Amino acid sequence: MLRDEERSTNRSVKEDEILAEWNVKFRKVDQSLSGNLKEHFPNCAEHGFVTSEPGGFFLMDEYSRHAEKIYRFQPRSDDVWVVTFPRCGTTWTQELVWMIMNDCDKIRAKAPLMVRSPFLELPYMLPFDATSPEIRNMMVTLETIEEMPSPRIIKSHLPFFLLHPKLLDTCKVVYVARNPKDVIVSCFYHHRLFDFHYFDGDVEKFAQYFMDGEVMFSPFFPHILDAWSKRHLPNMLFLFYEDLKKDLRGEIEKIAKFLGKSLAEEQLEDLREHLRFDNFAKNESVNMEPAKQFGRFNPDGHFVRKGKTGDWKNHFSPEMNQRIDEWIEKNLNGCADLKFVTQLEFQDSWNEFGSIGNLLITSQMSPGNEEVIMATTNIKFEVIPKTLTRPFKEHFPSYTEGLTRGDPGGFVLTPEYAKHADQLRNFQPRNDDVWIVTFPKCGTTWTQELVWMVMNECDEEAGKQPLTIRSPFLEFPYLTPAQAVNEPLELNKMVPVKAIETMPSPRLIKTHLPLYLLHPKLLDTSKVVYVVRNPKDVIVSYFYHHRLIKFQNYTGTLEDFAQYFMDDEVFYAPFFPHALEAWAQRHHPNMLFLFYEDMNHNLRGEIERVAAFLGKTLTGEQLARLVAHLRFETFGKNDAVNFEASKKMGFMNPEGRFIRKGQIGDWKNHFSAELNERIDQWIEKHLAGTDLKFTTQLE
Repeated sequence: MLRDEERSTNRSVKEDEILAEWNVKFRKVDQSLSGNLKEHFPNCAEHGFVTSEPGGFFLMDEYSRHAEKIYRFQPRSDDVWVVTFPRCGTTWTQELVWMIMNDCDKIRAKAPLMVRSPFLELPYMLPFDATSPEIRNMMVTLETIEEMPSPRIIKSHLPFFLLHPKLLDTCKVVYVARNPKDVIVSCFYHHRLFDFHYFDGDVEKFAQYFMDGEVMFSPFFPHILDAWSKRHLPNMLFLFYEDLKKDLRGEIEKIAKFLGKSLAEEQLEDLREHLRFDNFAKNESVNMEPAKQFGRFNPDGHFVRKGKTGDWKNHFSPEMNQRIDEWIEKNLNGCADLKFVTQLEFQDSWNEFGSIGNLLITSQMSPGNEEVIMATTNIKFEVIPKTLTRPFKEHFPSYTEGLTRGDPGGFVLTPEYAKHADQLRNFQPRNDDVWIVTFPKCGTTWTQELVWMVMNECDEEAGKQPLTIRSPFLEFPYLTPAQAVNEPLELNKMVPVKAIETMPSPRLIKTHLPLYLLHPKLLDTSKVVYVVRNPKDVIVSYFYHHRLIKFQNYTGTLEDFAQYFMDDEVFYAPFFPHALEAWAQRHHPNMLFLFYEDMNHNLRGEIERVAAFLGKTLTGEQLARLVAHLRFETFGKNDAVNFEASKKMGFMNPEGRFIRKGQIGDWKNHFSAELNERIDQWIEKHLAGTDLKFTTQLE
């Protein structure tokens, strides 16, 4: 047992540290003592449920009496916490983490997992006299956890805001999420297994309680999304249950790396076998089967049940599945980068295939013995019927084949792009690449030139070569059929993927594609500069761009264009999922997220930010010259970047300019009051629940 002074030394957060003020309140749920909840959860009638304010999390009344004590439980710097919503693979991950942290010691692992890796809040979910002595003896109290030797592996189902506010600043956290359809089914059987929250109803009724946020630890999506927003913090590892099922060995290696542990090949194989689901379910140190003898478990069920991805298909009617799909879509609105896998073709096996989102990833060796990751998109592209009929055809006469929309994602591109999507998805990034990723008309060319100059010692002489050659546009050759492009243009402007592959390092590559259509290892491999601009000015700039470029050749009004833009019926739309996916990655060490308005307001300061991100140092003279070089009135006259030469090639209409005004707030010169109000409502709808803010005018 540790002495008091030893415990104090082991903690990285001192007892006298000032915590955020505890201001969570709990409100009794009356229906848990009478009405439908009492009918369907009869054993909770005596004690009832509460909901938290804020957050609305649904918990046992007894927990509310201990909530602040749990919140103030001190993490240590060498702790590892496994945090999940229930039935997301918690026990599986606990055992995995414990084994890695304890050198795969199978002898010590025969002790019950709940003793080796205590469940933080479990002793405080029911009153003391409501649990049998045998069950109480299996519970590990906070006082006992405080006495445990380091390193501790601690489990919790609580959302982060109910845990210690310094948790992620202090220790490592492994968070596991699972697709909500299988979570509903697994939680249903779990509630029928345990007598203290026994559910007396069918799966359809339970699913409705789940979606209404009226089962233990719900609501589901706020729990998951809060963790998802923290996934790039250095002490957070965010996992998907489905990835564990699809590639168990790969996920073991990922967790070991996160924990700073190295496993020998033999240990890896033994651990994979130990954790294989059929073996895991038979392991009495984790499966809770011995607890049935104490009379608190339904003898007909199992704590470790099937673990199958897609088992929901055996339980949901078409009508119920549709309701759940609508609930998922509603709650993921505005979070385009969080994707759930609801079925797997292969599971419970180790093979060379791994799952990332909705992609199939394979690995092979290049001629230089470098690992090459190949990704096959499961995205389907279908022509948008509206783009083949009037008035769209009249407004965009050059889109002879219409436009396509990808599913999932909904991104709008050309039929020609769809033919090359896999080729572009598989374009291999290098670790010394820098990529410029933007939605169109967000300052892409400006940023390209800035980054190229920083990377190339501000060499203005070399910078006289066209920017399209120095910094190629990845997908540009694949946006229109080859026969639609004249030969001079193809030779002078288009740099095909094969040519980019042979370019010397470091390469600077531009794309307007959303991140999920680019290589899945891009951010883990290369530096990415993402630039966004306020959507009002983007609409105006994109309108003039569509009137300038002949292969778009828009002929309608600005008001009509704005509606097409808001309806996600223009090239590269939708705008918000594109921006929000990148915004969610802004804390990734290889991501620099910039705002066009900040560049306009403080160009020198943003140059210094970019240089620091790229690991470059500029002299005072270089900085001054680069500011002058990039000043907008100078930039617009630079033939290496302004595309004026393209007018002679017939690529652009003679009226208009590729680099136009660049002003912030120019939308005020174009929008009627009624149009501006509609755009404001559209912006508000898509930014609801996010912390992304736009500046629409500058003094």
